[in-house]
Amino acid sequence: VGLVVILIGVVLTIVDRQVERQTTAKIESDFFSTYQIFNRFLKLRNERLVQACLLISELPVLKAQLSTKDPATIKDYILHREESPARIVQADILTLTDDRGRVLFRFDRPEKFGDTLSALPFIRAALEGEDPVPDEITTWVDDEKLYQIAAVPIFQRYVIGTLTLGNRLTQAEVELLKQDTKSEITFILENKVVASTHSDIRQVDLLRVYLVDRDTIKEQIRRKETVVKEVTLDGERFLCAFARVSTSGDAIYVMAISMDAALASLHVIEQVIVVVGFLAIVLSLVGGYFLARGITAPVLRLVEATEKIRG
Repeated sequence: VGLVVILIGVVLTIVDRQVERQTTAKIESDFFSTYQIFNRFLKLRNERLVQACLLISELPVLKAQLSTKDPATIKDYILHREESPARIVQADILTLTDDRGRVLFRFDRPEKFGDTLSALPFIRAALEGEDPVPDEITTWVDDEKLYQIAAVPIFQRYVIGTLTLGNRLTQAEVELLKQDTKSEITFILENKVVASTHSDIRQVDLLRVYLVDRDTIKEQIRRKETVVKEVTLDGERFLCAFARVSTSGDAIYVMAISMDAALASLHVIEQVIVVVGFLAIVLSLVGGYFLARGITAPVLRLVEATEKIRG
């Protein structure tokens, strides 16, 4: 019986570890597939922004308005004219600058103009006549809000200004990403969570994990290494990937898949194995008992008969 118990225990341990190893490997494989889906989402969104920028920047009426360098004229054109580019594309950011990077119009702040944006890398590149690269995601942090943007030069024999289009990364985007990737999505900007599908408690735990290892994570990202960590958020284990949203900013996105939820089926199997093992041990003990009685009973009767004969 003892040997049977040991054998069953060994079998249970081997099966348990093998199943957990295979399940974890499957989770990691699915995780990296989901990671690629997330990257494609951002790149497709970036391509749409770039295409819209290139299309609008070639509008003759836009070039004519921009050449006036008059904020009031440009504002009237953007906000009230039927041919306005604001009617062509849905964007949270639509900014026009002159050839020195001075703001002539901002769709999000129509009354504000005159600020110089030439220090921003994407504006500086546009002023130098460079078109954005479709695969290169660009972000802009403005007023503690995170935007995915694209900026292009506007030519009229030479660069007369720039056009920037952008969409804010909000809770709506992370919820959409969650549906597409079947994972939890979080955007982190410096030391705060911009948007997340996690609960408030898990957001606090995730931000704490990031801030503790922020320098290490950023250095690994800078070296273009894949940063994947297993972390515990509100008592639940998650496999998390950290990556920079774009090369132009410090915004970080985190994609997380619950290890505990994915291994839930394994826990059921473990419980079944334990129950089956327990029943096997009980049956072994009961069977061993009756087997022992079946063997020893005749021997005892024989001993008793022998003793009677001797007596």
